[in-house]
Amino acid sequence: MTNDTFAFEELDISSPTTRRYIVEEYGLAGFTWVYLSHHFNLEPADFHPDLIEALEDESEELLEVIGFRGSAKSTYASLAYLLYIALEHKFDFILPISDTGTQMKLNIANMRYELENNAMIIKDYGVTFNADKNWSDSSLQLLNG
Repeated sequence: MTNDTFAFEELDISSPTTRRYIVEEYGLAGFTWVYLSHHFNLEPADFHPDLIEALEDESEELLEVIGFRGSAKSTYASLAYLLYIALEHKFDFILPISDTGTQMKLNIANMRYELENNAMIIKDYGVTFNADKNWSDSSLQLLNG
């Protein structure tokens, strides 16, 4: 896979129909660019397309990614990918794993922030959870399952 994967960047994402097309056509790469581009201040690294492909490969049981500090490995794996598979209902149950309980709580807090504050996610996916019943600092349940 090459950086040509990111060719959709020329499309206008102001339309919900276009956003849905990008996600359906480009998967995690499209989802990340449409809904989470504010987390990426630099051009995609050469390994990002391979990372995205590996994350989307359901035959991968374990994945080790080595990259320089600040290269968005965790942003892709612990935020973008988890939001993508949850909102697109790719799996019924998702178990995020982190080095520490503190890191896991931070990752869930980041997901919650996006679900509560990302205007395009809210517009395109609607209200995704009931904060009173389906949320804690260490777990969450979306309304879609």
